[in-house]
Formats: sequence, C-alpha cells, structure tokens
Amino acid sequence: MKYDNIFTEIGLEIGPISQDKFDINQQKSKKQGWLSLVDEENKSDSIKVAFTTANGRHKRSVARALVYRGNRFNQQIMVNDLPLNDYFQNNSMLIDSIETFKDFIPATAVERRSRDYHPTQVNLTGNPKGYISGQVWVQGGGLSSQAKAVRLALVKALTKMGEEEKISLRKGGFVTTDARRKERKKYGLKKARKAPQFSKR
Repeated sequence: MKYDNIFTEIGLEIGPISQDKFDINQQKSKKQGWLSLVDEENKSDSIKVAFTTANGRHKRSVARALVYRGNRFNQQIMVNDLPLNDYFQNNSMLIDSIETFKDFIPATAVERRSRDYHPTQVNLTGNPKGYISGQVWVQGGGLSSQAKAVRLALVKALTKMGEEEKISLRKGGFVTTDARRKERKKYGLKKARKAPQFSKR
C-alpha cells in the first residue's frame, strides 16, 4: 500500500482508539487497512486514516502495535489504553529505550509540504523528520521486556508503511528481533546449568 497520498492534515483530535474497533484478535490476517474516525465535537465529520499492525516479542512479553500517521494534533503512543509515560511509571530509561526509533522516522510527502514543517527538523539519518501515532497492547513478562516488545512491534508496523521507513529503521538497527529465551531447568540440576555442589568425600 502506498500511504503518502492520504497523509492529510487532520483537523480533529483523534484520542485513544479502543482495540475492538480494529478486530485484531478476530482477524489475525488484518495487517493494514483504513479506519473511519469521528470527530468528538462534530459527529457528522469523519476522516479515513491508514493504519498498519504488527507483533513484537521479547522474552515472555508479546506486544501488538497499531500505527497510523497524519494526525499532527495527537502524536501520542498509548500502551494498554494508558499514555506511554504512565504505563512505564515515568521510568526514563525504559521510555527513552522505546522512543529512540522516533529519530529515524522519515517525513511523508504531506508532512514535508505542511506549512508548520520547518526544514531544520531532520532525523539522525539526515532526512526530514516524520511523526507517528500508535496504540499498543502488551502482556506477559516484566516492564523491561515489555518495553523492548513494544518498540519492536511499533518499528515492525512502521516498516510496512513504505520502503523509506524500512531502510531508515534498519539503518538504526531497530528491526532485528532478539531471539534469546530463558533456558529450561534440567532435572538433577538447580537451574538450567547450575549443578549442586560436588564433594569427593
């Protein structure tokens, strides 16, 4: 799908979107599509926004992300229906580890043409900086592994939006999945490899 032509200036506040609207659980194959969003103040007005979805895993944590672009009024990432800072308890280390990929998002054609856009706004690859909004649902594991799963899910969803996004995020090293898992405990041992103390006599 080519998205640049529909990233219009949306003159309304979208706010949080419930998971039920996208039917991600029921339709596992639904990776991208359109969503009609209604303005809360004027119910007759609605706008169609393109979105992509992706999964991200780290250790025991599994995250499902939904990413859409074009809403410059609400560039917020929500995790389990809470703002990112609230969900991760204002832990600056975890929040920074998630948001590092934002410096590698390229601007869309519409964002470059926007009257509010300034040419000095560039990302770490030297290209004009872009913006996203996202909804993430995550479960399992601890906050640290959830943070890595959330970032991976957001990045994977972004790479589906276009080749430019994929190349830029791959340069930053965000697309690679960490496949390491906890090794199972073995019988006769205390943990995966830790053995009881050995005594000759």
